[in-house]
Amino acid sequence: MALSFPGITNIFPDSSAQEEGFSQKPKTIKYWSCDGSNFKAENPDTDSVHYQFVPLHRVFEADVNTIYAHATVFLPDNAEILSAVVYGNAATEDSDWLLVRTNILTQINFTITTAKVNTESYIVNNQIVDNSTFSLRFFLTVLSANDEIWGARIKYSL
Repeated sequence: MALSFPGITNIFPDSSAQEEGFSQKPKTIKYWSCDGSNFKAENPDTDSVHYQFVPLHRVFEADVNTIYAHATVFLPDNAEILSAVVYGNAATEDSDWLLVRTNILTQINFTITTAKVNTESYIVNNQIVDNSTFSLRFFLTVLSANDEIWGARIKYSL
C-alpha cells in the first residue's frame, strides 16, 4: 500500500519502505556475564560450597558431591537471547547447565537452552526476554567435590 499526500511527492524514496513500513533501528549485539560468586548452592545446603578468591574475581567451588546451584540472570526486557555458556574447570565438564525461564506467577519452569559446562549453546527456545512474566536463571546439575564454576555469559541482541 503506497501513501500519498497532496503536494508532496516521493516521501519514501526507497520503494521497499512504502511496502514494509518504516524501518527499525538495527539490533545491537550485547553480552551479560557474571563470575562464580553469582552462583549459589541449592542442594544439599549452602555449607557444602565455598568461594575461592582468585585475582579480581571469585570462583564457586563444591566441597561435596551432588551439589546443585543457580545464578540469577538480569537481561533487559525484549532482549533476544542468542547463546549462553557456563565456564568452569575441567572437572565440571561432565555437569550440565540449563538456562531456565520461570513464570513468576505459576513458578512453572521452562528450559531455554542447555549444554555441558564449557560448551556454548546456540539453540535457544523462547529467546525473547519478557520481564513482566518471567525471571531467568542458570541452573547447574550435580556438581562434584572440587568442581569449580568460574562464570557464565549470555550473548543477546537488543
